[in-house]
Amino acid sequence: MNSFLLQHRLFNRYTLITAVSLFSVLILSWFFVSGLSEVLFMDYSAPDLGGRDHAEARGEMLPIFLQQIMSSETLINSSMTYVVLFLPLFYIFPTVTFSSELKSCFVFGVHRFKSSSKSLLLAIAQHSLIAALVSTATFILFYAIIGLFVTAHFDWMTMFGQFFHGDLYENNPLLFFIFMFCTIYFSFGFLFAFISCGLMLFIERPYFVIFGIAVAYYVYFYVGSYLDYFLSLLLGHHIELFWLGNTVTAFNTYQTTLQVFIPLIPIAIFAGILVFLGVQKRIKNVCT
Repeated sequence: MNSFLLQHRLFNRYTLITAVSLFSVLILSWFFVSGLSEVLFMDYSAPDLGGRDHAEARGEMLPIFLQQIMSSETLINSSMTYVVLFLPLFYIFPTVTFSSELKSCFVFGVHRFKSSSKSLLLAIAQHSLIAALVSTATFILFYAIIGLFVTAHFDWMTMFGQFFHGDLYENNPLLFFIFMFCTIYFSFGFLFAFISCGLMLFIERPYFVIFGIAVAYYVYFYVGSYLDYFLSLLLGHHIELFWLGNTVTAFNTYQTTLQVFIPLIPIAIFAGILVFLGVQKRIKNVCT
């Protein structure tokens, strides 16, 4: 049963939709925000470009524009522009299957589990892990493919990962991106998926949970900055404990690796409490 559940949690329409959607948003964001769409389809015979023959001007100017666009910095900044707006959704959508399990195997098959609480916690951990892995793998696949066409990069872009000796970003931008998505973004995704599963222990309809987390993400994003502001005034020095801005934009931040992880601490505490209370409530309902 455990093997069947694991396969079901990993291979289903929700993980597929997540991977395809995230990959598509990355491509669209990169294509439009980087200016690639403009330089490919612009009118090179326009008066402000000299009014020359379109084909001649395009052949001369397009390589120059592409050289500016096809850099590691432009790639990561432009492709993530749309993604950060919906970032939690890509991590929590695969957890919809957990809601289905709560109504099926954790009801009709509850007698097969030696410990319902441990089985629930294991299921939540697996769903959260899979949700984070799906999006992380999609990120890596996208940058591995598009990275083949990258022609240049700067020596510095973000403070994240600056503890590496030998200038990892300067020598291998793709490897740096992989490290970044396997650490901060994986952690971010795991926690939000964990919260999603925790809420599903209280709320039966998974899409209400998804909508609620999406709204809470936007609200917390702005409220967190005010919380940090008042906390900084109270303590007398600058603190960023709640604002998620530098966390979701770790690819371009002046904050160190440790500072980027700090806003995840309150979220992790909330996620742990939520799941603990949810499991206790679920076990109590089953027993009664």
